[in-house]
This record gives sequence, C-alpha cells and structure tokens, in this order.
Amino acid sequence: MQDARRSLKINQVLILKADIGSGKSTQIVQYLCDANFADEKKVLFTQPRKLAARVAEEYGWGRSIGFQVAGDRPTTSNGTKIKFVTDALFLNEYQDSPTLEQYSVVIVNEVHERKIDTHIVLGLMKQCLRKRKRFKG
Repeated sequence: MQDARRSLKINQVLILKADIGSGKSTQIVQYLCDANFADEKKVLFTQPRKLAARVAEEYGWGRSIGFQVAGDRPTTSNGTKIKFVTDALFLNEYQDSPTLEQYSVVIVNEVHERKIDTHIVLGLMKQCLRKRKRFKG
C-alpha cells in the first residue's frame, strides 16, 4: 500500500490490483482522508451495485461519509467528505457536472467485473481527467 500512496501523489491515475479481502477499498479511502484529499473537495467512490450502501455503512456513514443508491434517499450532507455511489448514480453526477468539480478524487471500484456501466464510467473519467489536470481518478 505504501507504493500506492507514493504513486497517487505523483500520478493522476492509479490502478490498484490486489487479492480479494486484502483491504484495497478500505485502505485507499483511509489514506485519502489521512492525506487530506477530502479536505476541500469530496472523494467519490463508485461501486457497480448496491454494495455502495453496505460499504458506506461499514465506514460509519453519517456526517462525513455518505452514500446514494438508486431508489433510496441519499444519506449525504453538506459535511460529507466521502460519497459512495453505484455506477449508475455516478452517471447522474457526471450529467450534472461533466468536470466533477466538487470532487478531488474518484475511485472506480470492482472494474474487474466488467459491467457495462463501469466501462461507461471509465470512459467518462478519461474525458474528465483530460479537462482537469490536478484531478485524481
């Protein structure tokens, strides 16, 4: 994980591959908080299904951790620093703001599942990264 931390500081994109259950999702989010990536703007964490709600709950959602899944009321506030969403809701966020200015980092999780929505998210992120040179994805 130390190499991932260094890489994220100097690169715009980080591809993290590790064994299932190794803590990728939990460790990278904790690092982003510790490294002040969520101080001025939010961190958006995508999941390809309603797992977003469960992961956010594990983190103790509330004031600084929020989530939104289709069909449910969002659990976010003005103080939300990390927002977990499904891939489909990422697409809504992108339609509202194609440069995703409210976010400092977007984490696209579970890419290996090769869902169509995830592929669309990756394509839109590529466009966004070209427009915002200091953005991380």
